[in-house]
Amino acid sequence: MNDRSLEKLDISKLVLYVFIFVALCAILIIFLLIPVLKDYKNALNELNSQSQINAVIDEKFQESLDRLNGLKDENKILFEQFDADFNATHLLKFLNQHFDVPNLSEIKTSSEEYLKYEFNVSAEMKSPLQLYKFIEELGDYKNLIQLKAPIDLQSLQDGNIGLSFILKVYSSR
Repeated sequence: MNDRSLEKLDISKLVLYVFIFVALCAILIIFLLIPVLKDYKNALNELNSQSQINAVIDEKFQESLDRLNGLKDENKILFEQFDADFNATHLLKFLNQHFDVPNLSEIKTSSEEYLKYEFNVSAEMKSPLQLYKFIEELGDYKNLIQLKAPIDLQSLQDGNIGLSFILKVYSSR
């Protein structure tokens, strides 16, 4: 059992065969990697494009968020008025501070969202300045109330001015 096949081995042929084998393996690997590299390049381009789009959208979102926070700060009082509980007796006391003989009668509310109450107000006043002062102070009232136009003014026999108007009370509760 003397094997002499290794003695007849030609080193130059062996190196040539090994080189050809390595070259074929490298070519196969390159042909297999080219589609993967193309897909990687396409995915990388798509990722970069999407990142740019996301950056633009994020910038617009931040601008909108800043604007929303600014509006919340500017309208903080309105939001507090909108969330406050309504009490008709407090409104009647407020009307008594500005007018003589105020009368508050509730009207059936329409289907407006957040409109909780609608009142027909009739009262008397001595001077139109009372009405202007009432309108100014209505913005500082604890509830969100809208004074609906028209305001009917009438001259009365005793020299007072009769007025009637509609008040709408809005609330989230």
